[in-house]
Amino acid sequence: MNPDVNNWLQLIFRWAHVIAGITWIGHLYFFNWVNGPFQGKIDAATKKTVNPELLPRALYWFRWGAAWTWIFGILLAGLVYYQTKEVLFVPEQVGNPWLWFIILLVVAAVGFVIYNAIMKAIANKVVAAIICMILFAGVYFFFEFVGHYSGRALYIHAGMIFGTMMALNVWMMISNHYPTVYGADPAVRDCILAGVIIVGFLFVRWTYSKAPKVPGM
Repeated sequence: MNPDVNNWLQLIFRWAHVIAGITWIGHLYFFNWVNGPFQGKIDAATKKTVNPELLPRALYWFRWGAAWTWIFGILLAGLVYYQTKEVLFVPEQVGNPWLWFIILLVVAAVGFVIYNAIMKAIANKVVAAIICMILFAGVYFFFEFVGHYSGRALYIHAGMIFGTMMALNVWMMISNHYPTVYGADPAVRDCILAGVIIVGFLFVRWTYSKAPKVPGM
């Protein structure tokens, strides 16, 4: 692809990805931190008045924000990581970028099915999340040691996997822009990513527990 065209497409897709992501995550937090506690405190008559006007609008932007975040993210990944081998792979090991793009899509599709099944089958969501984290670690190391992905590619693909599973996408995407983190020694880099995931998970758990306690009027 012509480099100038690639750069312009990256600019457009990255802008759209961020805007859609803000829409998606903003409504996700609204539903869980604001609307959830609010719905538990209003009576049936108020719900009949408020919810038909409020929820369809919020759900519309929530659903389409999620869809377009993923679509533009995949398109952006294709432009940045799968047009050349230099960004995707470590210098000593190179493969076929588009073959690995297909593998990524298969992993994302199968991973979502497994993730969804685990979260539905296990009542204790902390236990379910831990199982999913262990499976994610297996996928991460598959891309690292079989795919020979670069540090930057590993971090952004970790974010893509979480984004596909509707979890922690924003936290993972941020780390991609800090070469001090993804450019560290592999063992240190992997530990940093694990730490970011754990801290992010604990922070989200804390905010979800705090949301119902925030007082109204």
